[in-house]
Amino acid sequence: MVKRVAKVTTKTFTVPMRSNSNKSIKGFTLLETVTVLFIISLVISIALVGYMSVYPRLQFRKTVDSLVNVFEMAAISADQSGKRYAVLIDFFDHSYFLYDVNTNDPYDRDNLLEEDIITSGSFNKNCELDYVQFDDSENIIDGGEAGTALFVVGHNGWNYGGKIVVSDSDGNIYTIVITRLGKRVEILKGDIELETPKIDLNF
Repeated sequence: MVKRVAKVTTKTFTVPMRSNSNKSIKGFTLLETVTVLFIISLVISIALVGYMSVYPRLQFRKTVDSLVNVFEMAAISADQSGKRYAVLIDFFDHSYFLYDVNTNDPYDRDNLLEEDIITSGSFNKNCELDYVQFDDSENIIDGGEAGTALFVVGHNGWNYGGKIVVSDSDGNIYTIVITRLGKRVEILKGDIELETPKIDLNF
């Protein structure tokens, strides 16, 4: 009788050890993200500080340029159409506006209609209105009893030349100069002395 011997086969299983490589990768990616976000926030902060220092100057220039454009637009329109236009500087409201003169008396604002107003604007803390002076007088208008200054232009030019003195947020003074026969309006740094007018226009 033959005895059968059963073979016992032993299999060896290898259990893979858990590695911390995934954790390392994840940690490195998070560190990169935090670093990039920090750099971005730093750049934005620097840019914001720079913009905030430039913003007042930009606002000042925008306000002054708008006022100059109003005066030049009035002079050009009057020259081309033969009509009269007025630019009113209002110290009470810290504003200005351009309107079409439709009365015999250009200084009569009681009959001014809303539809006569062509455009308007305002001064602000970055462009403060200091005073107005006409070229025929040493008196200045600075928001006292008068409270307003009126420039009227016709086909021949402005009734009066003058200057509008403004200052920026740093206290620097600038002068907007309106000449009687000129369509061009100048912006000069400092408080410029007016020249004596050489011609008198009747309005």
